[in-house]
Amino acid sequence: MNTLTYNGFQFKEDFDGQFLADMYEDLNQLDETFTVIIAQLKEELLMMDKPFEAKDKDGIRKIFHKIKPLWGYVGMNKMQEDTQLFENSCTQKEKFEDIEVEYFVIRKKSADALQCLTEESNRLKLFI
Repeated sequence: MNTLTYNGFQFKEDFDGQFLADMYEDLNQLDETFTVIIAQLKEELLMMDKPFEAKDKDGIRKIFHKIKPLWGYVGMNKMQEDTQLFENSCTQKEKFEDIEVEYFVIRKKSADALQCLTEESNRLKLFI
Protein backbone atom coordinates (compact mmCIF):
# COMPACT_ATOMS: atom_id res chain seq x y z
CA MET A 1 0.00 0.00 0.00
CA ASN A 2 1.13 3.50 -0.68
CA THR A 3 1.21 5.84 2.26
CA LEU A 4 1.01 9.45 1.26
CA THR A 5 0.67 12.85 2.77
CA TYR A 6 -2.21 14.56 0.98
CA ASN A 7 -2.62 18.25 1.78
CA GLY A 8 -0.75 17.54 5.01
CA PHE A 9 -2.80 14.47 5.99
CA GLN A 10 -0.82 11.21 6.39
CA PHE A 11 -2.86 8.15 5.47
CA LYS A 12 -2.42 4.93 7.47
CA GLU A 13 -0.75 2.08 5.62
CA ASP A 14 -4.09 0.27 5.20
CA PHE A 15 -5.06 2.91 2.62
CA ASP A 16 -3.77 3.53 -0.88
CA GLY A 17 -2.96 7.18 -0.34
CA GLN A 18 -1.87 7.78 -3.92
CA PHE A 19 -5.19 6.49 -5.24
CA LEU A 20 -7.12 8.68 -2.77
CA ALA A 21 -5.09 11.76 -3.72
CA ASP A 22 -5.70 11.08 -7.41
CA MET A 23 -9.40 10.26 -6.98
CA TYR A 24 -10.60 13.05 -4.70
CA GLU A 25 -10.23 16.77 -5.31
CA ASP A 26 -9.78 17.66 -1.66
CA LEU A 27 -9.98 16.26 1.84
CA ASN A 28 -13.57 17.46 2.34
CA GLN A 29 -14.72 15.40 -0.63
CA LEU A 30 -12.82 12.41 0.74
CA ASP A 31 -14.40 12.93 4.16
CA GLU A 32 -17.88 12.94 2.61
CA THR A 33 -17.05 9.73 0.73
CA PHE A 34 -15.75 8.06 3.89
CA THR A 35 -18.96 9.00 5.72
CA VAL A 36 -21.23 7.59 3.01
CA ILE A 37 -19.19 4.39 2.61
CA ILE A 38 -19.08 3.78 6.36
CA ALA A 39 -22.88 4.02 6.53
CA GLN A 40 -23.28 1.63 3.59
CA LEU A 41 -20.80 -0.88 5.02
CA LYS A 42 -22.50 -0.84 8.43
CA GLU A 43 -25.83 -1.56 6.78
CA GLU A 44 -24.46 -4.41 4.69
CA LEU A 45 -22.57 -5.95 7.62
CA LEU A 46 -25.80 -6.05 9.59
CA MET A 47 -27.53 -7.84 6.70
CA MET A 48 -24.86 -10.56 6.31
CA ASP A 49 -26.05 -12.79 9.11
CA LYS A 50 -29.56 -13.32 7.73
CA PRO A 51 -28.48 -15.21 4.57
CA PHE A 52 -25.82 -17.02 6.58
CA GLU A 53 -28.39 -18.29 9.07
CA ALA A 54 -30.59 -19.36 6.14
CA LYS A 55 -27.56 -21.14 4.60
CA ASP A 56 -28.10 -19.02 1.47
CA LYS A 57 -24.70 -19.15 -0.21
CA ASP A 58 -25.81 -17.02 -3.15
CA GLY A 59 -27.36 -14.43 -0.82
CA ILE A 60 -24.06 -14.15 1.04
CA ARG A 61 -22.18 -13.84 -2.24
CA LYS A 62 -24.49 -11.03 -3.38
CA ILE A 63 -23.86 -9.02 -0.23
CA PHE A 64 -20.10 -9.36 -0.59
CA HIS A 65 -20.41 -8.50 -4.28
CA LYS A 66 -22.14 -5.24 -3.26
CA ILE A 67 -19.55 -4.27 -0.65
CA LYS A 68 -16.49 -5.19 -2.73
CA PRO A 69 -16.30 -1.87 -4.64
CA LEU A 70 -16.92 0.13 -1.46
CA TRP A 71 -13.52 -0.90 -0.14
CA GLY A 72 -11.98 0.32 -3.39
CA TYR A 73 -13.63 3.74 -3.17
CA VAL A 74 -11.88 4.33 0.14
CA GLY A 75 -8.51 2.99 -1.00
CA MET A 76 -8.61 -0.26 0.99
CA ASN A 77 -7.36 -2.43 -1.85
CA LYS A 78 -6.37 -5.45 0.26
CA MET A 79 -9.88 -5.67 1.68
CA GLN A 80 -11.34 -5.37 -1.80
CA GLU A 81 -9.11 -8.23 -2.97
CA ASP A 82 -10.03 -10.40 0.03
CA THR A 83 -13.71 -9.75 -0.63
CA GLN A 84 -13.27 -10.79 -4.27
CA LEU A 85 -11.59 -14.02 -3.21
CA PHE A 86 -14.47 -14.85 -0.88
CA GLU A 87 -17.00 -14.01 -3.58
CA ASN A 88 -15.14 -16.40 -5.90
CA SER A 89 -15.30 -19.11 -3.24
CA CYS A 90 -19.04 -18.66 -2.96
CA THR A 91 -19.35 -19.21 -6.69
CA GLN A 92 -16.88 -22.07 -7.00
CA LYS A 93 -17.76 -24.17 -3.97
CA GLU A 94 -20.86 -26.26 -4.22
CA LYS A 95 -21.99 -26.63 -0.62
CA PHE A 96 -22.77 -23.98 1.94
CA GLU A 97 -20.65 -25.86 4.47
CA ASP A 98 -17.63 -25.38 2.20
CA ILE A 99 -17.67 -21.61 2.74
CA GLU A 100 -18.56 -21.45 6.46
CA VAL A 101 -15.01 -21.03 7.79
CA GLU A 102 -14.15 -18.51 5.07
CA TYR A 103 -17.33 -16.60 5.90
CA PHE A 104 -16.31 -16.13 9.51
CA VAL A 105 -12.82 -15.04 8.43
CA ILE A 106 -14.07 -12.46 5.90
CA ARG A 107 -16.80 -11.31 8.29
CA LYS A 108 -14.14 -10.57 10.94
CA LYS A 109 -11.84 -8.91 8.39
CA SER A 110 -14.75 -6.77 7.20
CA ALA A 111 -15.62 -5.66 10.73
CA ASP A 112 -11.97 -4.89 11.47
CA ALA A 113 -11.58 -2.97 8.20
CA LEU A 114 -14.74 -0.98 8.95
CA GLN A 115 -13.31 -0.08 12.35
CA CYS A 116 -10.05 0.99 10.68
CA LEU A 117 -11.98 3.09 8.16
CA THR A 118 -14.04 4.68 10.92
CA GLU A 119 -10.87 5.59 12.84
CA GLU A 120 -9.28 7.05 9.71
CA SER A 121 -12.45 9.03 9.03
CA ASN A 122 -12.43 10.40 12.58
CA ARG A 123 -8.76 11.33 12.22
CA LEU A 124 -9.52 13.06 8.92
CA LYS A 125 -12.42 15.02 10.46
CA LEU A 126 -10.12 16.28 13.20
CA PHE A 127 -7.52 17.26 10.62
CA ILE A 128 -9.84 19.27 8.40
